[in-house]
Amino acid sequence: MASGGRKVFKKLAEPREAVERAAALIGSRARRRLLSEAETVGVEDLHGRLLARPVRAPRSLPWYPRSIVDGCAVRSVDVAGAFEDRPVALEYRGRVKIGEKPGLTLEPGSCIEVDTGSWVPLGADAVVPIEHVNIEGGRAWILRAATPGSNIAAPASDVAEGDLIAPAGTPWTPELTPALAALGIRRVEASRRPLAAVFSVGDELVEPGSDPGEAGVFDANRYYLASALKAMGWRVLDLGIAGDRVEDVEDRVARALERGADLVLTSGGTSAGIDDVVYRVASRMGSLVAHGLRIKPGKPTVISVVDSTPFIGLPGNPRSAFNVFLKVVVDLLDTLRLPTWPFTRRGRVRAVLTSMLAGERGRDTTVPVALVGEAEPAAVPVARDSYMIASQAWSDGDVVVPASLHSPYEPGEAVEVETRGSHRRRLLVLADDIDVAGVVEEHGLDGAVYAPTAKPSQVMSLLPRGALVVASTITLPSTPEGWTVEGELGERRVSIAKSSSGDCQRTAIPAVYTSLRPANTIPYPVPRIQSARILLSQGYVDCAILPGSEGEVVGEERILILRKK
Repeated sequence: MASGGRKVFKKLAEPREAVERAAALIGSRARRRLLSEAETVGVEDLHGRLLARPVRAPRSLPWYPRSIVDGCAVRSVDVAGAFEDRPVALEYRGRVKIGEKPGLTLEPGSCIEVDTGSWVPLGADAVVPIEHVNIEGGRAWILRAATPGSNIAAPASDVAEGDLIAPAGTPWTPELTPALAALGIRRVEASRRPLAAVFSVGDELVEPGSDPGEAGVFDANRYYLASALKAMGWRVLDLGIAGDRVEDVEDRVARALERGADLVLTSGGTSAGIDDVVYRVASRMGSLVAHGLRIKPGKPTVISVVDSTPFIGLPGNPRSAFNVFLKVVVDLLDTLRLPTWPFTRRGRVRAVLTSMLAGERGRDTTVPVALVGEAEPAAVPVARDSYMIASQAWSDGDVVVPASLHSPYEPGEAVEVETRGSHRRRLLVLADDIDVAGVVEEHGLDGAVYAPTAKPSQVMSLLPRGALVVASTITLPSTPEGWTVEGELGERRVSIAKSSSGDCQRTAIPAVYTSLRPANTIPYPVPRIQSARILLSQGYVDCAILPGSEGEVVGEERILILRKK
C-alpha cells in the first residue's frame, strides 16, 4: 500500500487464470443453489434457467421412415441396374403428401410419389429423387438405381427413444428449446432464474433524468449491466448508486447477499486511488482473487468471492466496464455453467474429426459437432442432415465445409470448430440402446453424445487422453492399447427378431451389429437399434437384429465404460 492509502498495481492477473481461480472457489455451489428452487415451466420459458432434471427422449425422431427428397418410393430390387439409357418402368400408384400416413402399400413393380418429409409407404425401402424419374401415362420411368435405405431418414436417425438429451444442470441454449419441442415435450422442471445485484460506486454519479449540476456524471454503466443481464435471462436487483465509502459498498453487498443474489456486480471505485474502495470491501468481506487484470481496456478490475457468490468490481470507464463484462464476467458465468446466452463466449479450436465430413460443391456446408476430450479434442458430427433437430442439442460448435473443398474431410483430419461457450465434458456413446444418465452424473460430465458405430476402435484411436466412452464387446472384442476398462453397464444376448411371417426376406441391421449380418437376406442397414425395432414393428422389414429379443441368438455383448490413459 502506498502512502495516503493508495494501492499500486504490482502484478496483473491473466483474465482466464483469474476466472479459473474464482470458479474453483465457487465450485458447484452456485448451480446447486439455483437448482434447489426448481419449478415446472414451458419450454418457451427456459431462457436464463438450468434444467433441474435429466431429459431423455420420450420417443424416437423421426418415429417413422421419412423421405428426405421429393421423388418416388420404390423397392430397391425393382430398380436394380436402372440408368438413363436403361430406365425401369414401374406402375405409378399415386402420391403421399407430407403430414399424412400412407393409405397405400407399395406392391412389386410399382412406385408411389412422395414429398420431402413424407411418410414412406409400407413396402418401399428406397426413394429415387424426382429429377431421376419421368412420370407419364400412369407409369414412372426410373433413371437411377437405389439401395435399401437410400434417401430415407430412418426412424431414430436423429435421436432414439431413451437417449439422454441433456443432464440436470444444463443451461438453456437456443438449441435446447426446439429439441424438446420436436420431441413433444411441452413442460420441464427447471431452476429459478438467477438473480444479479447491480450497483455503481462514485460520489460524482447521478441518475439519468436528474440535474447533474456542474460536475456530475450520469450513471450509464449500471443500466448497461442491467440490460445485458436481463438479455441473458437473469433477474436484476438494482441497488442504485453507492458513495465512495467502504460502509456504503459493504452495505450494498450485504443487502445483495441477504436477497439471495447469485452474482454481485458493481462499476467504479476499483482503481488504485485513495477513494477507490471496492477492492478493500472485497478483501474484507470475502476472498480477493484479483485486483488488476492484464486486459485493455479494463485493467482496474476486482474479482472476489463472498459466501460462494462472485463479487466483481468493473472499472468506471464505460468502455472498460463493457469489455470486462463481455470478456471476464461472461467467461466466469459460462465456466460455472450458469446462463450466458446470447453473450456466450465464442471461439475457435482445432479438433480431430472422428468420421468423414462431406460438403456440397458450390455452397458452404455447416455441420454441428460435439467436442469430446479437453486437450486436443475430437469433433463428433451430430445433426448431419437438415431434418435433424433434437441431436443438435449435443453440439458444442460448428465445422464449416467450404464450397471450394474438392474432397471430403477424412477421419483423423484436423478441422477448425467455431465453438459456442466453454468446453463441455461429454461421454461418447459408441454402443447403442443404453441408459447412460448414471454414467454422466457419476463422472460429473456435462452430457453425452451418441455415435453408435461398427468400428469403435477407429474412433477411439482419435480421442485425446482422458476421454470416456461406452462401447460394446461385439464391436470391440478386446480393449485397445492405451485404454482401460472403468466399469460395465451389463450384458445381454443379441438375436434375430422376426415378424409373424417368420421369413427373413429383408432384415434391419443396426450399425453396431453389422458384423452379425445373417446370410440369405436383403440387408437393410440402419443407424440405431431403435431404427430396426420401429421398422420391424411397422412391417417395413421381416426381421431385425435386436438385443434382448426372442429368436435365434447371434451374439452376446457386454457394455463397457472405458477411459483413455
